[in-house]
Amino acid sequence: MFWKKKTDNSKDEKGKLFHVPKEDQRQAFRISPDPAEPILVSIEGKTVKVLEISSGGISFRNSDFKPKAVYPVSFSLPITGGFIKTKLRILRVNREGICQCRFVGLDERAEDDIHRYVLARQKELLRNRKRSETE
Repeated sequence: MFWKKKTDNSKDEKGKLFHVPKEDQRQAFRISPDPAEPILVSIEGKTVKVLEISSGGISFRNSDFKPKAVYPVSFSLPITGGFIKTKLRILRVNREGICQCRFVGLDERAEDDIHRYVLARQKELLRNRKRSETE
């Protein structure tokens, strides 16, 4: 017989750079864009500011978009300069009015561009963290 090894969920998370809640079922790491270099997405003539991005999707404040709807989108990525043109399905709008979305039909090149951007932001955050710790 096999048993799952019990894990101690009460361990202190302090000191960890990234923490992903157990209830989070996302398949890709997400990150917030630098406020000095926001990602602006064009959706049906409206421009929204991305709150979080991953190769799976984005989140942003709702601006009269409908849950379950699919919209064509386009945006540029800071740092890498990648340009993304794809579709976006709004999975849900949460209580805070944040649209949680998944990319639909994202091609490999665009997915790689997003991965490069996320990695660059992670490195940037690590550098900033190390810099602030040494000061």
